[in-house]
Amino acid sequence: MNYISGRRTFLRRVVFGYFGAFTLNWGKKSHGATKPFSVGVCAHLWSASPQELDKTFAALSRSTFKFVRWDLPWKSVEVTKGVLVMPDRFDDIVNRINSLGMSSIIILDYGNSFYDNGDKPISFEAVQAFVRYVKFVASHFKSKIDYYEIWNEWDTRNGGTSYTSVERYLDIIRLSSDVIHEVDPKNKVLAGSFSAFTLNRFNDNPSMDNYMRKFINSDVGIYIDIISVHPYVRGGSVENILLRTNSFLKNIKNWFDYGDFSKKPIMITEFGWRTAGNDLDVVSQEGQNILIKNTLRIAREQGYLAACLYELKDSGHDEDYGIYSENWERKKSSSAFDVI
Repeated sequence: MNYISGRRTFLRRVVFGYFGAFTLNWGKKSHGATKPFSVGVCAHLWSASPQELDKTFAALSRSTFKFVRWDLPWKSVEVTKGVLVMPDRFDDIVNRINSLGMSSIIILDYGNSFYDNGDKPISFEAVQAFVRYVKFVASHFKSKIDYYEIWNEWDTRNGGTSYTSVERYLDIIRLSSDVIHEVDPKNKVLAGSFSAFTLNRFNDNPSMDNYMRKFINSDVGIYIDIISVHPYVRGGSVENILLRTNSFLKNIKNWFDYGDFSKKPIMITEFGWRTAGNDLDVVSQEGQNILIKNTLRIAREQGYLAACLYELKDSGHDEDYGIYSENWERKKSSSAFDVI
């Protein structure tokens, strides 16, 4: 088969193939797959109103998601310096997720105004306080939550923080992992979720010395259970995006086939596409539908542990990644996750 005809065959397979059985049977092995594969979704729950939470859980109850990934920020637990209190609404959220047969992936993240001016924890006092918060959360939800992710995109200014060296992130991972496993050795610690900018730069030039290279060359593979990645691929036609996604996910697997990371499963904790806005990376609802379904297929066939879609509902402010609109209107892609 020549290159042109082979490429066309691949694109037809990518764009039109496998939608049926794959989308209805997330937990089963597909032909050629060697591991079970699960699908999750990211949702903004910690600051949501009771009415918004009801709508969120109504949507989740109609879905086949296995994971719900959400932030439980440090500042929401330590609102008085030195005093850790779990808000009742977080207990309610966890219980509602569990009642649906789903599992929370809790992101332990962002700063607290009592330490380092609310920036990333860098000082001795701030690091110790952050680890105390991590242990408190893991202890509070022992036997209810098994998955804890250490920070979200350390390489960015998310949460109103500033850019900080990866070495401090590695310290946070080591210390946090120790206390999470101390609470319950069965707990799973996730880390490594750098931004798409960092991943794409490293993909273009694997020899460059950036956050990703330093993470891979570190010893934190000993401390974590699951590698977390955010492989956003944007811009271009749907066919081109899928070709690049297939290659990108293969490269990521190769990066971590190294040292203490080589036996660790990899979870895509964010991926997705916007359906509104003025940027060149915006796709149609039909394009989003095709991209989501086929990225999940590709990840499954390549042996990823799971993938979490970003996100359940549009956040507004040009963040229209959801499979539901900001007013909870269903997009085409939402039907792929309906309970049949």
